Amino acid sequence: MARKPLLTWIGGIVGVFCCLSCNPEPQTAPSSQENPGEEMGYFSINQYIEDQWAIYKGQAFPITQYTYLNGQEDSSYTHALDLPWGDILRPFIESDISDPQWVGQYAFSSFYDDITQTQSYYYEAEDPELFTRRLQIMVDPFSQKIQSLFIETHKNSFWTSRNRKLLYIPLQLIRIQDREDHFVGPSKDFRVEYRFR
Repeated sequence: MARKPLLTWIGGIVGVFCCLSCNPEPQTAPSSQENPGEEMGYFSINQYIEDQWAIYKGQAFPITQYTYLNGQEDSSYTHALDLPWGDILRPFIESDISDPQWVGQYAFSSFYDDITQTQSYYYEAEDPELFTRRLQIMVDPFSQKIQSLFIETHKNSFWTSRNRKLLYIPLQLIRIQDREDHFVGPSKDFRVEYRFR
């Protein structure tokens, strides 16, 4: 994808997803999100993308792309300015739950993990029909920088059930994993990983 269209996609905020990989003034789940009011939402993935883009736009991070389809693997070497970031970012953008309409529809919890020495903020859908089922943000408790984002979504239609898992580890990994179960025909397992080198 050419650099100019990349920078203009969605108002220029989504350019290079690697901008997520850097360490901005981190957005974590602040106390206002623990007890959200009527006019504030939960953690904003889209705002996190914007913050990262503002700091790290235009950097050509080297990336290895791994693609897995029903167990078959393929790989290629590329860099951040030469990837279809609109397609890569779309699942993350679609999973955002920061709009006030979602307030009260997710159970919020936080906990400290002694093994990883991280603070986790966890949102789980109260209604099993909601598209975004889970969001977990792992944060360094001292620097307050985001260590990883994990998102799970689920969508049913008459013919297909799709479960998607998204993982982002700054400057290390972007993973998009899809499992489709079809009313007729075999299931499809697809995973793509972008590993920062």
